[in-house]
Amino acid sequence: MTLIKKLCIYIKEIPICRELFFIVNSYAYGGDPKSIVELAPIRNYLSRIGYKVFWSFSGVFIFTRLNTLFFHIRLKDNLDVSSLNLDIFPNLLGFGIGIYALIFMLDTKFITWLKTNKEESNISPQIINADLAFPLIVFAIITLLSGLSSLFYVNDYFNFLNAFLFVYGLMMLFELIGFIFFTFFKKIMDETAS
Repeated sequence: MTLIKKLCIYIKEIPICRELFFIVNSYAYGGDPKSIVELAPIRNYLSRIGYKVFWSFSGVFIFTRLNTLFFHIRLKDNLDVSSLNLDIFPNLLGFGIGIYALIFMLDTKFITWLKTNKEESNISPQIINADLAFPLIVFAIITLLSGLSSLFYVNDYFNFLNAFLFVYGLMMLFELIGFIFFTFFKKIMDETAS
């Protein structure tokens, strides 16, 4: 048994980490039901999660370096980016949970449509479940980390971390909006075509 699989077994034993692990693994696996019993390949983690983390981190790093070297844009004294995250992401989390509940709890016709049109639309209830749950987990983690970092004195390291979390959270928000848009766009197109 590889080290990663052993680590995953231990993670699954920790109560809160177990749920987080299943959601992240399901997202990396693209909603495949195998994600409950099998670890998604590393390439899936890199393509679905690592890509956005890399670009978020790189964007914030490049902006801060360019600002330091060339632009010298003066930011507000005692700027605390964690307060920005704490103002935005709890609201987005609540909104996202509401959308999640509406999609799965109120519209049984939508779930039926997903099951019958799975091959044509490449969208299944499992994919929607994973692609809606993962951004909510990201919003919750951003809120947690920003809340913890706000307990400490404002410094450049915490501001950089919170700026990265802010950009990554926005990327996840745009992905969530795009996913909801294209899912319902396909459904509307199918209903109007028939």
